[in-house]
Amino acid sequence: MHPAALPWRGRRVLVTGAGGLLGVPVARALVAAGAAVVAQVGARPHPDAGLPQLRATFPADAEALLADVRPDAVVHLAAPVDLAAPASALAAGITEATARLHAAAGRALFVNVGTCDEYGAQPGPLHEGLPPAPQSAYAALKAEAGAAVLARAAAQGTAALHLRPFRCLGPGDRSSVLAAAAAAQAAGAPLALSDGAQEREWNAAADVAAALVRLAAHPAAPGRVWNLGGGLVLSVRSLVEAWAAAAAAPPGLLRWGARPRRPGEPSRFVSDSRAAAAQVGPIGPAPLPALLAPYLPPAAAPPPGGRPA
Repeated sequence: MHPAALPWRGRRVLVTGAGGLLGVPVARALVAAGAAVVAQVGARPHPDAGLPQLRATFPADAEALLADVRPDAVVHLAAPVDLAAPASALAAGITEATARLHAAAGRALFVNVGTCDEYGAQPGPLHEGLPPAPQSAYAALKAEAGAAVLARAAAQGTAALHLRPFRCLGPGDRSSVLAAAAAAQAAGAPLALSDGAQEREWNAAADVAAALVRLAAHPAAPGRVWNLGGGLVLSVRSLVEAWAAAAAAPPGLLRWGARPRRPGEPSRFVSDSRAAAAQVGPIGPAPLPALLAPYLPPAAAPPPGGRPA
């Protein structure tokens, strides 16, 4: 285990959104580092039955949850994710919830998890020195919430950091292009896609979670924004075609060019995560077969530790 993870031993940590794509491996990585983890969950529970789990809704339950758990640290992942929704539909679950949780956390370390979409369509590699340029209300509110956490912590003399994880893949994913492709195969329905030439960075959620846990325990981490990335850089089409080959997807399932790209969609979206890597070591990249494995049908899935045929 990386030395930066060791300060978690014996600390009580609340992980919000612990049933999500990143929340599940974050909670596991904290447990492995010796933390006493309490998982806040909503509709999606954490799959580990032995992990203490509390159902709570934000922002309504923020103060009661913190009073109940009394954590030494909070890793705040919970948020309504909807790139098309207006700010009025998301603000309570993002900016208000984050502000109330942070205020109720007192002097506990507060690890606020934002999104790489805070950078918008700026040319990359995308580094922390770039100003936010969000293209959705969701990303704008995430950036606003993170800035407020850092400002409040600085004023109060408490420790907080704001993290921007880049595109993650893994078990429990419901929103990526691979999740959509796997669902289309299961349903026997074709999937309309853009041309797929866009280059993206693809990270294993477990790698990003492990880096988050190491970085949040590092003494240099509080007080700033950090990117978490370093995964494989592939075009959307290359990634999905690799999945189709491994999954034995039927011809005609993937309809490339059947829909236009989203307005303002960048042709390349890749992180510069060297700052975090300098503190905690490399973050990935995971090998392509490992990225694909969670999205394969049972007959095509590799055995544990193996690779697709």
